[in-house]
Amino acid sequence: MKLVYQPMAHWPCLSWLAKCTPQEAAVQVFHGSQVEIKDPWFCEAAWAGDFEAGDFDRTDIVAGSGGRIRDNGLCFVSSGSDVDRLHSIEKDGVTLVSNSLIGLLAWIEGDADIDYGEYGADFANYRYTVFGQRTLAFPSTAGEIDLTYFSNLVWNGNRLEVHDKPCANRHFNDFDDYRVFLQRSMQVFVNNAQNDARSLPYKLSCPLSNGYDSPTIAALLREFEGVEAFTFDVDQQGADDSGEPVAVALGIPCHVIDRDAWCLEELAEIPFIACSGSIGDLAFKAAESHMRGAVLMNGYGGDLLWDKQPTLSDPIAIGGGSMLGMTEYRLWAGFLNCPVGVWGIRQLHDIIRISNSAEMKPWDVDGNYSRPICRRIVETAGVGRSLFGISKHGVSVVPLARRNDLGPVSRMDLLAWLSEQRTQGRTGKRSIPHPRFARMLDWGITPLVESVGKAERIARRRRFKWMVPAVKALKETITRPYYHHRYRVHWAIDRAKRRYQEPE
Repeated sequence: MKLVYQPMAHWPCLSWLAKCTPQEAAVQVFHGSQVEIKDPWFCEAAWAGDFEAGDFDRTDIVAGSGGRIRDNGLCFVSSGSDVDRLHSIEKDGVTLVSNSLIGLLAWIEGDADIDYGEYGADFANYRYTVFGQRTLAFPSTAGEIDLTYFSNLVWNGNRLEVHDKPCANRHFNDFDDYRVFLQRSMQVFVNNAQNDARSLPYKLSCPLSNGYDSPTIAALLREFEGVEAFTFDVDQQGADDSGEPVAVALGIPCHVIDRDAWCLEELAEIPFIACSGSIGDLAFKAAESHMRGAVLMNGYGGDLLWDKQPTLSDPIAIGGGSMLGMTEYRLWAGFLNCPVGVWGIRQLHDIIRISNSAEMKPWDVDGNYSRPICRRIVETAGVGRSLFGISKHGVSVVPLARRNDLGPVSRMDLLAWLSEQRTQGRTGKRSIPHPRFARMLDWGITPLVESVGKAERIARRRRFKWMVPAVKALKETITRPYYHHRYRVHWAIDRAKRRYQEPE
């Protein structure tokens, strides 16, 4: 088996698509300009291992994706988390695998199924176990696409198989065991990301808040050269969430970002909604210049691994759509998304036991928001106790109603798209609403939603307990994505596919 590469200059820089034909020795790989290509492997990834060896298929600490030829076939490697995934389909006897849902849909000339309105819910509600099958079906007009999280895919020359990621024989007896694991893994990972043998070595970028998880990552990174942090001025509720004081204490340069600066760019929502059905990660668009060409070292997963009493399922499952909005966007912007918070997730019970052990008592604070492992790492690095981990914040873009999650230009473009579908007769089994009717709904219902939201806040503030359930029920009813808003994912996918079209 061999790899035959075809550069696609007009594609997003980190996108790739592999074409696997049964009984043919050559696998064609179409790729963007910043995908690393070698004879036996290709990737847009960094991992805990030697870069030149290309053994990213032999570890579960990997950010990004790629493919590696082995004796048993071609192993397609997914990220060691749920912030990225692989996309595959068998079409006309050929198996296609890609790191981009949009790129794959563009290749097979497929669209989101106009009669299927649950894409956003599917993305948000999907959970996968740390062992076992991790595939979600995505209905499209060109066939069902498999979305594979965490697991690897192996092309054996005839068919595609789902394989578990390798699991290192790890066991953490105490905090020192776990700390050494994090530090050593970080050292090897950073050496890989910055290796001079890369065509473009990666920078290190760290989003920083004043919570627990991101200061922990920053504390682990402080010893490496070239690390830079960025922080959003406020959280999703407008409260102070700046991690700048933490950065100063750690000696890391930090850039303060206006959380709402993404609003300045037209149609910024498209790549986020297209791959996740949500704009929750859209605030990161404002920090694009600090992420481009970097590995985004973040604390995603800390809620599960570092909380003293996390909510667990049996079997252990993770997911839920957080940071999934970056899946397509990062391929366009040119960065890797690395959730350090999930490293060692298969040893979750060891980590929880350590958090609740007697040795961690000095770093266990009163209240429900306590993460002793984080506090010990950060305070030991020289950050004062009062500078972080006081209250829980969030950077997600959370509009009052789904009708408010599009900027004016995007909302008008959605209405234009609805008109296009009606004109071209692509209305499916359900009638797509007329744009004028959709516009009328926005004008009438959005102010009502805002009024109900204010009423709910007043009821809670003044403790009118009898009023809260009724107001909350009314709010939930009128904020559902009725009518044209059920087509947001369809619209975003259609518009995002233009990014893969060759310029005329």
